Amino acid sequence: MTVTVVGRPLVFVHDRSGFLGPAGDYVTLAAAGVNQSGKITYVLIAYFWWSGVPPKGALAPAAVDPLALQADDRAIQLVLRGTAREAGIGQRLIAESHQLALHIESEGSSLQYELFEDRRVALKEFVQRMKGSE
Repeated sequence: MTVTVVGRPLVFVHDRSGFLGPAGDYVTLAAAGVNQSGKITYVLIAYFWWSGVPPKGALAPAAVDPLALQADDRAIQLVLRGTAREAGIGQRLIAESHQLALHIESEGSSLQYELFEDRRVALKEFVQRMKGSE
Protein backbone atom coordinates (compact mmCIF):
# COMPACT_ATOMS: atom_id res chain seq x y z
CA MET A 1 0.00 0.00 0.00
CA THR A 2 1.22 3.49 -0.89
CA VAL A 3 -0.26 6.64 0.60
CA THR A 4 0.24 9.98 -1.17
CA VAL A 5 -0.66 13.17 0.66
CA VAL A 6 -0.99 16.72 -0.65
CA GLY A 7 2.13 18.76 0.15
CA ARG A 8 0.22 21.69 1.67
CA PRO A 9 -3.38 21.21 2.88
CA LEU A 10 -6.11 23.84 2.76
CA VAL A 11 -6.62 25.74 6.02
CA PHE A 12 -9.87 27.54 6.93
CA VAL A 13 -10.52 29.89 9.86
CA HIS A 14 -13.57 31.09 11.77
CA ASP A 15 -12.39 34.30 13.44
CA ARG A 16 -13.46 34.70 17.03
CA SER A 17 -11.24 37.66 17.96
CA GLY A 18 -12.35 39.50 21.01
CA PHE A 19 -12.97 36.21 22.83
CA LEU A 20 -10.05 36.37 25.30
CA GLY A 21 -7.85 38.14 22.72
CA PRO A 22 -6.98 37.12 19.15
CA ALA A 23 -8.16 33.61 18.53
CA GLY A 24 -9.66 31.44 15.86
CA ASP A 25 -11.14 28.05 15.17
CA TYR A 26 -9.41 26.30 12.28
CA VAL A 27 -10.21 23.40 10.00
CA THR A 28 -7.49 21.81 7.88
CA LEU A 29 -8.49 19.76 4.82
CA ALA A 30 -5.81 17.45 3.43
CA ALA A 31 -6.29 15.33 0.32
CA ALA A 32 -4.72 11.87 0.22
CA GLY A 33 -4.70 8.94 -2.16
CA VAL A 34 -4.28 5.32 -1.08
CA ASN A 35 -2.95 2.94 -3.74
CA GLN A 36 -3.60 -0.72 -2.92
CA SER A 37 -2.21 -2.87 -5.72
CA GLY A 38 -3.30 -0.36 -8.37
CA LYS A 39 -6.69 0.43 -6.85
CA ILE A 40 -6.62 4.07 -5.75
CA THR A 41 -8.97 5.40 -3.11
CA TYR A 42 -9.14 9.13 -2.42
CA VAL A 43 -9.80 10.55 1.02
CA LEU A 44 -10.20 14.06 2.35
CA ILE A 45 -8.98 14.36 5.91
CA ALA A 46 -10.48 17.15 8.04
CA TYR A 47 -9.08 18.09 11.40
CA PHE A 48 -10.14 20.82 13.78
CA TRP A 49 -7.81 22.94 15.92
CA TRP A 50 -7.75 26.26 17.79
CA SER A 51 -5.43 29.15 18.48
CA GLY A 52 -5.84 30.70 21.88
CA VAL A 53 -8.13 29.06 24.38
CA PRO A 54 -10.52 26.48 22.87
CA PRO A 55 -14.05 27.86 23.05
CA LYS A 56 -16.57 26.32 25.40
CA GLY A 57 -18.29 23.55 23.47
CA ALA A 58 -15.48 23.49 20.88
CA LEU A 59 -16.29 21.58 17.71
CA ALA A 60 -15.41 17.92 17.51
CA PRO A 61 -15.83 15.81 14.36
CA ALA A 62 -18.69 13.83 15.88
CA ALA A 63 -20.57 17.08 16.58
CA VAL A 64 -20.27 18.41 13.02
CA ASP A 65 -23.27 17.62 10.86
CA PRO A 66 -23.33 18.62 8.11
CA LEU A 67 -19.97 19.91 6.93
CA ALA A 68 -20.17 21.68 3.54
CA LEU A 69 -17.41 23.03 1.35
CA GLN A 70 -18.47 25.98 -0.80
CA ALA A 71 -16.48 25.81 -4.06
CA ASP A 72 -17.54 28.82 -6.15
CA ASP A 73 -21.30 28.33 -6.64
CA ARG A 74 -21.39 24.65 -5.57
CA ALA A 75 -21.93 23.40 -2.05
CA ILE A 76 -20.23 20.04 -1.52
CA GLN A 77 -21.54 18.08 1.45
CA LEU A 78 -18.62 16.36 3.17
CA VAL A 79 -19.69 13.18 4.89
CA LEU A 80 -17.59 11.66 7.63
CA ARG A 81 -15.94 8.54 6.22
CA GLY A 82 -16.89 9.61 2.68
CA THR A 83 -14.33 9.80 -0.10
CA ALA A 84 -12.67 12.82 -1.65
CA ARG A 85 -13.59 11.52 -5.11
CA GLU A 86 -17.27 11.84 -4.15
CA ALA A 87 -16.54 15.42 -3.11
CA GLY A 88 -14.90 16.29 -6.44
CA ILE A 89 -11.19 15.88 -5.68
CA GLY A 90 -10.66 13.53 -8.62
CA GLN A 91 -12.41 15.96 -10.97
CA ARG A 92 -10.31 18.97 -9.77
CA LEU A 93 -13.48 20.79 -8.65
CA ILE A 94 -11.99 21.99 -5.37
CA ALA A 95 -8.52 22.68 -6.79
CA GLU A 96 -9.91 24.71 -9.71
CA SER A 97 -12.49 26.76 -7.79
CA HIS A 98 -12.01 30.51 -7.45
CA GLN A 99 -13.56 30.87 -4.00
CA LEU A 100 -13.64 28.35 -1.17
CA ALA A 101 -15.42 28.52 2.19
CA LEU A 102 -16.40 25.88 4.71
CA HIS A 103 -19.86 25.83 6.34
CA ILE A 104 -20.48 23.89 9.53
CA GLU A 105 -23.76 23.20 11.29
CA SER A 106 -23.25 22.21 14.90
CA GLU A 107 -25.82 22.04 17.66
CA GLY A 108 -28.16 24.48 15.90
CA SER A 109 -25.44 26.99 15.05
CA SER A 110 -24.19 27.78 11.57
CA LEU A 111 -20.53 28.77 11.28
CA GLN A 112 -18.65 29.92 8.19
CA TYR A 113 -14.92 29.35 7.85
CA GLU A 114 -12.97 31.47 5.35
CA LEU A 115 -9.92 30.21 3.47
CA PHE A 116 -7.00 31.14 5.73
CA GLU A 117 -4.08 29.73 3.74
CA ASP A 118 -4.71 29.34 0.01
CA ARG A 119 -2.90 26.18 -1.02
CA ARG A 120 -4.92 25.25 -4.09
CA VAL A 121 -1.70 25.14 -6.15
CA ALA A 122 -0.49 22.22 -4.00
CA LEU A 123 -3.90 20.56 -4.38
CA LYS A 124 -3.69 20.92 -8.19
CA GLU A 125 -0.21 19.34 -8.13
CA PHE A 126 -1.53 16.49 -5.98
CA VAL A 127 -4.43 15.83 -8.38
CA GLN A 128 -2.05 15.81 -11.38
CA ARG A 129 0.33 13.42 -9.60
CA MET A 130 -2.53 11.08 -8.66
CA LYS A 131 -4.01 11.16 -12.19
CA GLY A 132 -0.64 9.92 -13.45
CA SER A 133 -0.71 6.92 -11.11
CA GLU A 134 -4.20 5.71 -12.13
